[in-house]
Order: sequence, then C-alpha cells, then structure tokens
Amino acid sequence: TTDWQPGHSELLTLGSTPTGKTLTLNSGTPTAHAHQGTIFSIKKSDLSQDPGHQNMEADVRAAVGLLTRDITIRSMGAKFDSTSNTPEAFPEASSCTWTETQAAADKVIPSCYFGGHVVARQGFGNFQVQGVEFYQLGQGGRMGHYPVHFHMAKDTSYTNAFVRDSSIWDSMTRFVVLHGTHGVELSRNVGYLSVGHAFYLEDASEIDNRLCYNLGVSAQAPYEGYFKAHEKNPGPTARVVPAILSGFAGADDQTPALFWMMNTYNEFVGNMAVGAHGMG
Repeated sequence: TTDWQPGHSELLTLGSTPTGKTLTLNSGTPTAHAHQGTIFSIKKSDLSQDPGHQNMEADVRAAVGLLTRDITIRSMGAKFDSTSNTPEAFPEASSCTWTETQAAADKVIPSCYFGGHVVARQGFGNFQVQGVEFYQLGQGGRMGHYPVHFHMAKDTSYTNAFVRDSSIWDSMTRFVVLHGTHGVELSRNVGYLSVGHAFYLEDASEIDNRLCYNLGVSAQAPYEGYFKAHEKNPGPTARVVPAILSGFAGADDQTPALFWMMNTYNEFVGNMAVGAHGMG
C-alpha cells in the first residue's frame, strides 16, 4: 500500500522474468488498488514545523517483495486424508474469515490457525537458513509456536546463526521471534501478512542481534472485534486467529507492530515497514 489504507497491499503474480527495473505482471492478476511509483516533492512552505530540514522529497514508492523460493517449509493441514494418503491442504484465509454468522455462533476454526513451526533452541551446532519460503506457519493463540523462533538460545555468535533472503508469509502469528537469544542476523527477508507483532524481540534481554534490510508488510490484530470494525476493508486476509497477548498497551490484539524492538542494544539497519494495522 502507498496510501492510508493498510489493507491496500496486495498479492500479485509475475508474468515473466524481470528485466532491469521492470516487473511484468500476469495479465490475469491486475492490481485492485492504485500504487505510487514516484517520489513525492515537498514544498518549503509545508515544512513550517521543521524549516531547517534539508530533505525536500518523500519516497512513497510501493515496496515490492518476492515471496516464492525454491525451498519451502509449509503447513499441510490438521487432518490426514486416508484416501490420498496425504495430509489435507492447509485452509486458505478465504475459508477462515470473520463473518456476522460466524461471530454469532462463536465459531473459530482451529484448523485455520494451527500450522507448523520452526524452533532453534540452546545448544545447536549451526542454524543458517538462506533462500527459504516459510508459508502458513505458526499456531495462533499459542506462545512459543512461530514460523521461525530462536528460543532461549542465549549467545549464538560463535555459530554465525542467520536467516537471510527468505520469505515468511500468511503467518498465523508473527514472522521471526528472538527470545533470550543474542548474536543472530536477520537480513534481506520479506515478511507478508502477520497476525500480531511481526519481527519480534520478546522480553528485552536480547542483545547483539542484527536486523538489516528486511521488509515487513501487513501486521494485523487477531481479535474478532477488530475484524468486525474492518469488515469492509479487512486487508489481504481476515483470518480469525486468537490473540497471544491482550489487554494492555502494545499488545498483539490492539497495536501490532511490524518491528517490535524491546532493546536498543541491537542493530536495526535499512528495514522497511508497510501497511501496519498498528505501528510500523
């Protein structure tokens, strides 16, 4: 999105290999919303609050992130199909959306938010991930079950742990969580559609981590009242997911952030937050 509506970010399909700076979209997937592709010039008269400011341009061009990768870690559904001898497909968001009828029946479908998760705990010899697609992961309403989760791993600097050039999208809860973990590099990753906080430092003990040039798009609140309020423009997905943290300022269910920074003794360089339903 390049306007005031966080729900105007959208998923599109490339029709051919990009040439230079030109992306050709599949003719069958036109954009549903207008998107800015230019840099907006600011007049001096509009800077009355900061007349000494030297930057006379605001870059409001649309961010473009590639989601597909050759290696995919994904959820495969909560049930097993004995006929085909394979797991059932994980439900798409379109079948798990908030409706008046669903709310009246208090119907929240667990299979719509019970996905897989990847966790790295203390003592691992190596954790280096590059060029991987994490799709429909995480378990809504459950602490410690996120698409990519460094859990109490403590000092990892001796292992050169990293997640680079990867994508995390249509997540049931968050993108990457660093909890009680130091020395991890998260760089050049694309996150799209998080329920609750997205790139997340959990309890402020985390130090010496490096989050560089990551793109986060669309962090949404999980509680049903939110979807009722935004029924006409809920965003790219309106998957009903229970909240992990609720009832206080800064919680997932009120003001989800794309980058939740609990400790400034970490490096945040060149990251971009787009379309947060709470805070960038």
